[in-house]
Amino acid sequence: MSQIERLRIPGDPEWEAASAAVSDAYFPHELSPRDAGGNALYVDVAVTVLGPLRIARIGWGAEVAIHSDHPGAYGINVPLGGVLETSVAGTSVISTSGLATINPPDTPAEITRWSSTCTIVGVKIDRDFLQREACRVTGRPDTTIPEQLDLHSPEGASWFRLVRSIAGQPADDPLLANPLIAEQLAGSLTDAFLLAAVPDDPAEHTRPQPRIVTRVLDAMRADPARPWTAADMA
Repeated sequence: MSQIERLRIPGDPEWEAASAAVSDAYFPHELSPRDAGGNALYVDVAVTVLGPLRIARIGWGAEVAIHSDHPGAYGINVPLGGVLETSVAGTSVISTSGLATINPPDTPAEITRWSSTCTIVGVKIDRDFLQREACRVTGRPDTTIPEQLDLHSPEGASWFRLVRSIAGQPADDPLLANPLIAEQLAGSLTDAFLLAAVPDDPAEHTRPQPRIVTRVLDAMRADPARPWTAADMA
């Protein structure tokens, strides 16, 4: 089965159908449209599945609010435009283009405002997979993940370019359909996220970064305009 699914709901005005499609693509949730007279005609959803990690593009086409506990996985929401206002475990996080909201697993999160012009790229990473990678990358079993990531930083920008490059692969890409390649790419994306999100510890400067992540990020920084493929990054 292809690792990339395009989920669209053309001509279906029902919010229930749209919510079900987004739940299948990303996280189960409770949806509250802000405009009682609105409909789901402009909802657009696409998802790329890489084993323990998936990349979803979600746009509601109307202002909504959402509740989710993000069961079993981290949810990293990156607005491409508009505004995303979230209460994460009681902490208010407001993200616009260039910022990412990080939702921890199994923790109540309230998106109090998902603006009508806000389409997100959401990255879902299995909790156990991320924690295992965090221990390997940082050498610390108690790595703290922040509530927000600045994508203007060199590391954050490189990670997000990598995310969008993989999500932009054709739906019939044979490499992404290969479980071995998908798992390797999931590891590279997770490691790159950790290197961008986890505060630098001066005592750890001698710890080598995962070789494949270093190679991919260095190459993408050197040639950011290149249309990177899954084969280039594997």
